Amino acid sequence: MDSIDVNTATPWQLCVLLDVSRDVVERLLAARPFTDVGKLRATLPESRARTVDSLRLRKLDINAADEATLIRTTGVMPTTAARIVQARPFHFMRQLTTLVDRDVYDGLASLFATRDLEFADKLTGQTIKLTPDPGRVLLSRSESESFSAVAHKLGLRRVFPEAPANPYEVLALPETEAANDVLSQLQESYGRNVLPAYRDQRSAQRYLNPRFCTVQFHADMPATLLEEIIGRLGLEIEQRHRTPGLYTLRIPNAATNPAELSNAIDALNGLPEVRFAEPNYLGFDDREAVESEQRAEAGSEASAIPWNLALARVPQAWRSTRGAETVIIVVIDSGVEDTHPALQGSLVEQGEADDWNFASDDDRQPVDDEGHGTFIAGLLVGNGLLGIDGICPACRVMPLKIPLTGDVDSYARRRDAILYALERVPAGMSMIMNLSWKTTGDIGLIRDAITTAVERGALVVASAGNSPERENAPHYPSDYPSVISVAAVGPTRRRAPYSYWGDEVDLCAPGGDPDHPSDEIRSLEPGGGTGVRSGTSFAAPHVAGIAALAVAARPSARASEVRFAIEGSAVPLAERGLGRGLVDAAAAIQSLAGVPAMSPSAATPERRAEADLLGMLNSGDAAALVAGLGVLPITARLIVARRPYTDVGQIRGFLGLSDDAFERLAMA
Repeated sequence: MDSIDVNTATPWQLCVLLDVSRDVVERLLAARPFTDVGKLRATLPESRARTVDSLRLRKLDINAADEATLIRTTGVMPTTAARIVQARPFHFMRQLTTLVDRDVYDGLASLFATRDLEFADKLTGQTIKLTPDPGRVLLSRSESESFSAVAHKLGLRRVFPEAPANPYEVLALPETEAANDVLSQLQESYGRNVLPAYRDQRSAQRYLNPRFCTVQFHADMPATLLEEIIGRLGLEIEQRHRTPGLYTLRIPNAATNPAELSNAIDALNGLPEVRFAEPNYLGFDDREAVESEQRAEAGSEASAIPWNLALARVPQAWRSTRGAETVIIVVIDSGVEDTHPALQGSLVEQGEADDWNFASDDDRQPVDDEGHGTFIAGLLVGNGLLGIDGICPACRVMPLKIPLTGDVDSYARRRDAILYALERVPAGMSMIMNLSWKTTGDIGLIRDAITTAVERGALVVASAGNSPERENAPHYPSDYPSVISVAAVGPTRRRAPYSYWGDEVDLCAPGGDPDHPSDEIRSLEPGGGTGVRSGTSFAAPHVAGIAALAVAARPSARASEVRFAIEGSAVPLAERGLGRGLVDAAAAIQSLAGVPAMSPSAATPERRAEADLLGMLNSGDAAALVAGLGVLPITARLIVARRPYTDVGQIRGFLGLSDDAFERLAMA
């Protein structure tokens, strides 16, 4: 515990933690118990009272105390104090038990604590708190080369064995009382190369090295000024990214005191030149595929109408359109095998100056060395060879390669890719983004990039996630209200056993079942063949492809109108947590065709005063908006996400409402 109640603190704790004299301590003891902070302040000297805002006294930071402070406050020997300072950082106070005996440890723990990482998210105003997770640690991969030799002895397990690009190994500690001893042994052997994993307020696992943060400055500012600011704050540039003003920074003092990360982020976010700063979160295996026994089968033929296309009623939609070259589906993934025969003529032509590889600085080509992106591209725009017909075969895919299995700058590079696409898709063409991957929690870099994409007219589709711990488990980026979150079902329309489900899911689509090979999804694999896979990774492109068909059928439609048509025409399912239900390609196109073009103005609702409606839009929670206005749950979440409103008409454009639909909503 990092604080203590002023009413139970010992005289010495009061003296040290409040930094007051013994006379003041005597007054405090006589005045206890304090029932409110005002009475406590009245008992303290004015200079000290101004800094007290709680009846709980925060303990000192063990990672920030110098040797003199340790000796003065706890009476430890100078050699012990030096040993403590030398062994920092401490992520858990119990790590000190390997350095000092029990009595000394108790004395230290009464006054000192380790700090959680806590800072404000500048984009949302929320306070982010990250607490070290005692069950998982990160170990520098260079130090873990002998992992196999020590794994059995210490009971360790690799969490992400297929993430070789990340410089860290994530190790799960044994779930026994001996786990504390294992952590101490790792710390003794590897020192500062051992880092904790963290949990956020929603108990989501987060991975980061406190020595680094990422900052997005305002893009129109000169680099010389920005780098002068960085130096003035005592920070160092680790990486300059493609997006103007985006940097990964090193925090020198955080090597011994992780709380310096919080200080650096708060200092950056306090500057007007900074849009936002956050930890440099790490990604390991962010693919949303489920491992299957089968893989590439060169030359394999698929059935005339695969079950997944039949289930989503894609063949019926083809009676209206098979897509258009003016509809670009940006697949931000592991790249694509552009020489695959079933993708010839289906990809956007890459210009000589176009760099589509965000996973490497050495190659402009988005070469797919994993197969994940090639499989998705086949689902979207396969040209019919090898029996693989894409959902929107006449559309075009722009493949942007990003790191999915581990990279220290993984999320900054994904931000680069999203923003790059906004600049590279030609004017006059419609853009849909497919994101079949996850992030380790809410990443501001990604959240802000997606918001920018949606504001510029892109429709963003994301996989809802695999292997949830529970219903409504948090999952990003699919949980962002501006994203269409897609869960997976099998041929029987039942939720796939691996798929996320819950209130944040918007739709479901075919994703396959790895336990039944005939129920998996077939598409393209590197090497010129086909194979089968399962996962919400492959449910998402079903929705992205159907959205592309709808846009091709009605080129003037806005992304918000397309979304409204797709979700409103979905087939309801019996299982909860699958959003509006199963996507229906034919019904979506028919629904969109029936929505009249939006006019620039709408009649003022007669049965509800604008002030009343504005009040509900700005104050009601999602459930209240559903009940009060009769809107879909996804519509309610979008309304909440876009607050505040100054004009009722603001909601019409991004919800894709016709005049009649808007008036019905206003009169509900």
